[in-house]
Amino acid sequence: MWTSPRRSRRYNVNRRRYVILNSERDIPVRIVGLGDSVMFGWGVSGSECFLSWLVDELGRQRPEVAWTALNTAVPGYNTAMEVQTLRVKALEPPPHLVLLNFVGNDLRLPNFVLERRRYLSLRRSFLADFVLSRFGEEEGDLSPHLDYLPRQERPSEANQVAPRYRDLVGKDAFNGALDDLAGLAALNRFAVVVLAHPEVPGFVRRAAEERGFLVVQTGERVRELAVELGLDGAWKPPLSLTPADPHPSALGHELIGRALLEALEAAGLPARLAERVLSEEASVSP
Repeated sequence: MWTSPRRSRRYNVNRRRYVILNSERDIPVRIVGLGDSVMFGWGVSGSECFLSWLVDELGRQRPEVAWTALNTAVPGYNTAMEVQTLRVKALEPPPHLVLLNFVGNDLRLPNFVLERRRYLSLRRSFLADFVLSRFGEEEGDLSPHLDYLPRQERPSEANQVAPRYRDLVGKDAFNGALDDLAGLAALNRFAVVVLAHPEVPGFVRRAAEERGFLVVQTGERVRELAVELGLDGAWKPPLSLTPADPHPSALGHELIGRALLEALEAAGLPARLAERVLSEEASVSP
């Protein structure tokens, strides 16, 4: 257990080393966060990430219940890996809300498992790859699944994916992960929110909505909040870590949290979750 000096909040790390954001109250609304480096809080402290901000604000606005969060985000994970993490490590006890943070590389394989490029190999021309990516037709069974990426990023990505990992990348793997998530949601009775900062591609939004998930895109609202603060850009300091690192700063996380909370309240989700856990508590009380 440790205390953040910024907000005097307590944090526990459970035996699986995931961060649990705690509350003193006995009737918890359990939130599980699935994501990668953004939800993880790359470059900021645990108390400054948007999931922490969200739990703080929910606790202040709806103190009749506890609001707790299990942040399972791991830098580099994609959607297929995140849903499997939920299945294996975050369903006991079952959550009331799962927050899936989608980012632009979530259909790709993490860098830490990509095959190392052999630049001196005579079996492959990287110049030819580049020319084909810009002007020619692409080949390879992964290219159709990466058509949401810039063209020059697709062939090199596909060529680096080892056969044993190919069921983790692309649209088929993404849709399969959402199917798994929908099945787990029905079985365990939790709501699912897909969060994107700033926006999601159209096929991601459609896939999520077809499965009954609420989609929250924070980009437009964060831009509005940035203007209100007198900032001239939402994707550079002070809202990003550095000019070269677009990960959100502490202030960027706070604005994402604000936009997310506004969308959740507009959908009536916090009120329904609080009502549900209070009703469940009343039904088991002597």
